[in-house]
Amino acid sequence: MEKFINGLAEFAGIAPENFEAAIPFFTKVNVPAGKLLLSAGDIASNLWFVDVGILRAYYLEQDLTLIKVLEQNAQPAEITTWIIPAFGFLTDISSFLYQKPGHYYIETLEPSTLYQLSYQNYKALSELYPEMGHLTHESTFELMDMRVRMCGLRSAADRLAFFEKQYPGITGRISVNIQASYLNITPSTLSRIRNQRK
Repeated sequence: MEKFINGLAEFAGIAPENFEAAIPFFTKVNVPAGKLLLSAGDIASNLWFVDVGILRAYYLEQDLTLIKVLEQNAQPAEITTWIIPAFGFLTDISSFLYQKPGHYYIETLEPSTLYQLSYQNYKALSELYPEMGHLTHESTFELMDMRVRMCGLRSAADRLAFFEKQYPGITGRISVNIQASYLNITPSTLSRIRNQRK
């Protein structure tokens, strides 16, 4: 808990000794790999801070080509939008802030230790520490900006290099399929790019 509070205090720009009142607002949860924390269509009632492990958010591709996919009894493609390692946080932000049905699935990619913050506790904590509410928004915008910059790179090899720079050491911890869906390429393209580097 001390490591988490220190990290969260640093995130909020508050001295850790002045942040102890925040502790009761969080619930520590240990979650196995592959656990679905949120499903599309549900209202996000929690925000998760990652102490150990990795979270990802994704949605299912829903376009006209999906009709043919479903006719062949195949699964619709998963499009990964966020990959969040330790000391990051994740929720379906618009669903969480406005308490309306969301669009994302959120799951653990590794056995994870999370600090869960309910919507009610988030509101109360933001009153106690207004910096928390502001920084949650700012950090979300920063993540979105990073994602947009990566997606704007025309070359798949450049997107991969950007991803590896932003998340050093993470590629060996998550599947090639998930990495490829985050980069908006096929797994075979990802393997080809990596083979060309050798």
